[in-house]
Amino acid sequence: MKNNDPASYPASDELRLRIYHFLRLLNQSRLLGPTALTEPKICQLLHMPRTLVHEALMRLVQEQQLSMTDEGFESATPSLASKDRILFFHHQDFFETPYAIHIDYLIGAALHFENLGWNTQVMHMHEAHPDLEKYFISMSKSGVKGIIATGTIPESIRKTIKRLKIPALILGNATIYQSDFGVVCSENFNGMVELVRDVLRKGHQKIAYFTSNILSHHGQQDRLAAYEQVMLDAGLPFTRDFVYKEPYRSQFATHTAELISKKIDRPTAIICGSDREAFELIAALKKESIKVPGEIGVTGFYNTILNLITEPPLTSIDIRGQTMGRLAAHYLLQNLDSSQIPIRILVPTKLEVRRSVLTLLGTRASIEDHARKTSVIRMNDDDDLMQF
Repeated sequence: MKNNDPASYPASDELRLRIYHFLRLLNQSRLLGPTALTEPKICQLLHMPRTLVHEALMRLVQEQQLSMTDEGFESATPSLASKDRILFFHHQDFFETPYAIHIDYLIGAALHFENLGWNTQVMHMHEAHPDLEKYFISMSKSGVKGIIATGTIPESIRKTIKRLKIPALILGNATIYQSDFGVVCSENFNGMVELVRDVLRKGHQKIAYFTSNILSHHGQQDRLAAYEQVMLDAGLPFTRDFVYKEPYRSQFATHTAELISKKIDRPTAIICGSDREAFELIAALKKESIKVPGEIGVTGFYNTILNLITEPPLTSIDIRGQTMGRLAAHYLLQNLDSSQIPIRILVPTKLEVRRSVLTLLGTRASIEDHARKTSVIRMNDDDDLMQF
């Protein structure tokens, strides 16, 4: 009988540590709520396995960062309001999806700050904020010395931060091509090139692409361009039938799976623009009685920790989220007292091949090597990232 307990997976130790750090940082910033929360409610917020959440909560209680009452768990840590700190501002909702890559960004940045004696104030858009400009002003007056912003950052917010002259940096792949602030992001184009080539080497030629938010997410635009370029170089057709302009909704995966189920000439592999889209699509395909990877292979992009405990384990591109967070923290601290140069730093990606795409028998596609010219800082490996 198969053991479905997440704590039994080899990745559970790493996931357990991530859940602990995430809960600890949320608790320090009073983001678990103004009143006590029960364990089931916290699990519901995080979309995480109860066993691992329970262990993290007990560790925080033992460390006297949380207190346990009849009503639930309450913060026992002192407020950060009077301390010098860095604001980690996530323009989406941390609780919107199971273990988004932004959590790795946060953990990497916060641990680097802590090692250097800085505190991290976390704020995310779980609820609409009435006046972000007033919020940033109050943060600046109360000790915030810099901002790391992640998610899709609208121009209005970028201009507000710039007008207030708070040192800031954008972390992640959504808002890359702007000139207001420096950016730490991953090699979206080259990472996707490597991923599509791997699927081609496995004998797949009918390869579709599934993604969303293509109008406003710069990283998704680069990944789609890479897929199309590799397919063009291989002399194979590509399609945008499953490319959605709007921000992601779970209905997109359901709709895509329904369309695929009706196709006579189905794709043998589907490249997804993110892990989240891949997880949703695999679930939707299974509802249509389409086996993954038996009938259709599926890949993701980001390589979140959940990839190792899903079934099947997901082939994906590792963007080194925690490394990106550490590098962003390092860069911001180096520039707190100097002019902000909107430099773009690309962190190299790594292909992680797992079991979500089968190797087919038959002729393999022939593809030409090509490189994309870019005038950015490039890093070779994790060991070099912090050594300037």
